[in-house]
Amino acid sequence: MNKLVSVIVPVYKVEKYLHRCIDSVLSQSYSNWELILVDDGSPDNCPAICDEYANRDERITVIHKENEGQAEARNVALDIARGDYVMFLDSDDYLHSDTLDDIYGLALEENADMVQFSFIRGSHENFPVIKKDESYQVYNNQSIFYSSVQKVILCGKLYRTELWNGVRMPKGKFNYEDDATTWKLYYKSERILYVNTPYYYYYDNPQSTMANQRRVTSLAFIKAYTERISFFKNKGDKLLTDLSKWRFCLPLMLVYMRGNVNKSDLPVLLKHFRENVGNAIRCSKVPLLHRFLFFVFRISPSVYRAFFVFMGRAHNL
Repeated sequence: MNKLVSVIVPVYKVEKYLHRCIDSVLSQSYSNWELILVDDGSPDNCPAICDEYANRDERITVIHKENEGQAEARNVALDIARGDYVMFLDSDDYLHSDTLDDIYGLALEENADMVQFSFIRGSHENFPVIKKDESYQVYNNQSIFYSSVQKVILCGKLYRTELWNGVRMPKGKFNYEDDATTWKLYYKSERILYVNTPYYYYYDNPQSTMANQRRVTSLAFIKAYTERISFFKNKGDKLLTDLSKWRFCLPLMLVYMRGNVNKSDLPVLLKHFRENVGNAIRCSKVPLLHRFLFFVFRISPSVYRAFFVFMGRAHNL
């Protein structure tokens, strides 16, 4: 018998897109699923939309709660999820109709703890029809950390529910729950598959919390990475410690260059970058391009910026 798959959708101020999201689950060719909609105190018509769908299909459960942020909405759903596998779907995104059938089938066939799949990303209402690619790569809880396919984002993955035992997202509206959580699930997974087919349609919603995060970034993500580094350091795993420093230096550099933090926070970013970048540069598993960029940025952020301005002009010659 096919096992139950739990699909978790936090819902907040997305009434324009919510029907499309829920309908994409209803249209799945794989039918043994439960959909958990968590109304996170949405002030629009979303609560009524959720209840309407639940009244029509017994596989849909609705939780109404006060607004505490996406992380806690997901946690609440995880606490009641009954599936052997679980997947997260953001309420302004949607799934290809064969997502659960194909991804669950592959997880079962390969005895995978996690199956990660690709995205189509855009701001248009209707995405192009995907072309399936049946190829996939296999990783373990070491090789995934130096692969090019590791993604911080929690969506776009099917998890064996057991992975979530003892793991929950940090409470609060900090928008760094993915950074603080995904690596733990990678580390607990003995077998991870990456599928090249983009089954997940990621809508760039200008009103989403993630879009707002790009305008002003909290430094809360620093805590997520320092905890990760400390975890592997205490384990005595130098490789995963150094690879964690690599992954930490990337957002530090990116946030600094974008300037979407308070000016008083810029020295904090530089401090953490300089404390960790040496190990990242010396680690042979870190891509050579990243090591070069880290080297230039460590010399001077101004030199780094000038280098990219020059390269952009040279490209246009």
